[in-house]
Amino acid sequence: ATMLCHDVVFLAALALGVASQPLSVNVTAHPSGSIPAHFFSLTADSYMFSAKNGPRTAALCASPSLRTMLAGLAPLVIRVGGTITDMEVFPLAPSPGAPANVTQLNFSLSAWDAMAALVQSLDSRLVVSVSGLHRHWDQPGIPWDGTNAEGFLRYNKARGLSVYGYELGNEPGCWGNHGGAVTPAEHAPDFGVLQQMVGAIYGHADSRPLVMGPDTTGCGTPEILKRYLEEDPLWNVTTVHLYGNLPTANLSEFLAAAQGNHLCAAAVRQKLFLQGYNRSQRLWNGEGGASYLTSEAGGYLHQFGGCLNLLNNLGCLAAAGVEMFLKHDLFENMFSPPLLSSPYPTFFAGYIFKQLVGEAAVHQATTGNLLVHAYSFSPAKLPGNASSVLLLLNLDPGSSYSIQIPFPDNCTAVEIFMLSASGRPSDLGADPVLNAPAIALNGAELDMVGGQLPRLDPVREECGTAVGMAPVSYTHLTLPTKRIV
Repeated sequence: ATMLCHDVVFLAALALGVASQPLSVNVTAHPSGSIPAHFFSLTADSYMFSAKNGPRTAALCASPSLRTMLAGLAPLVIRVGGTITDMEVFPLAPSPGAPANVTQLNFSLSAWDAMAALVQSLDSRLVVSVSGLHRHWDQPGIPWDGTNAEGFLRYNKARGLSVYGYELGNEPGCWGNHGGAVTPAEHAPDFGVLQQMVGAIYGHADSRPLVMGPDTTGCGTPEILKRYLEEDPLWNVTTVHLYGNLPTANLSEFLAAAQGNHLCAAAVRQKLFLQGYNRSQRLWNGEGGASYLTSEAGGYLHQFGGCLNLLNNLGCLAAAGVEMFLKHDLFENMFSPPLLSSPYPTFFAGYIFKQLVGEAAVHQATTGNLLVHAYSFSPAKLPGNASSVLLLLNLDPGSSYSIQIPFPDNCTAVEIFMLSASGRPSDLGADPVLNAPAIALNGAELDMVGGQLPRLDPVREECGTAVGMAPVSYTHLTLPTKRIV
């Protein structure tokens, strides 16, 4: 690797000790890949689109505060899908029988229409799952019955709703838990049926929706994607659901997952499967993140520690060649319930990443230290002669570091954006930093003010000196003296 002079440096740190050690960063001169502007996106779990929850979801989609916050992350993809996908019925066409112990639920078209309108207003993209458990259970091979899905596709086409992609089912390895086990050999041909349906309804224009799948996760076997690829399925984008931890994880396990890049190691294995079968390398982490649900490790996903996991996952998934990362979940882990009118700290981690990186080439970066992670980007849209962003996380619980940054010769000043924990946890036994309920930028707590997102104002410093990785902090430096936001 050769050192690349950075006109922009973006740093995040976690250091729980006091001893400062020198460290330098190596970045490859040539990019290894790229990420689109939509790279960081969100899943909207399908349980919010049941007939029971639909009115609330429609009201939330009309919220000016939620729209303002999502606009800060735009452009993005919002994927409507989840476990309830395979139990839902679109009230537009007949539905075949479900497995004996599954209660089918009506899908809320009013909630769907509201979400589609919101996404379109943000110049963003919409992906949605249709049930994979609508099948002819009494026939050999239990083939998929697309009658109900076809009614939904025709509804979207007739109303002019822009759908970027259709998924078929959710986490099929888990279907046995719903009383309807289907093997990869039985399910893989279904994607060809869906492709034909999409072609018949939308034609073959460039705007034709993609078919995505199989949305596999850990259920069944760690190599379940490989078993699907053996059947040569006809999808356009490979989607998997990868999480760093189960909801039972404690604080140290969340930190260990970030230190060991557990989520991204799983992504690399999925990429190797695609390479082994000579498939398109378009891989989405179509649902995932540090974990799911809301209460584990004292509410970690909603706190400052959750920001660190999110930043690390953004960096390492991009470096691993994953095209899209759709974090779980818009309704659970980004905005405060019940009105979703204020952001959790994790929102601001994603917001700053979007504002400073966005669409970018990806360079491989190393520090020589397994607990200090480096990720480098060359954004497509930066002012002046700014050219790159470096994301650094110090995940060492025992050491602080003094980082040598390769400043260009003509550098006169840098702009620094430092994020740190803010506020005290309500639980006296919680970690005062990782469980902190808020986040501060250069010492000022971030929040919505008057329904608007806060300014991201930097601190200016001279170039040429080492950058200190202070305990639990996050910094962005800009060269020369040009504003990013």
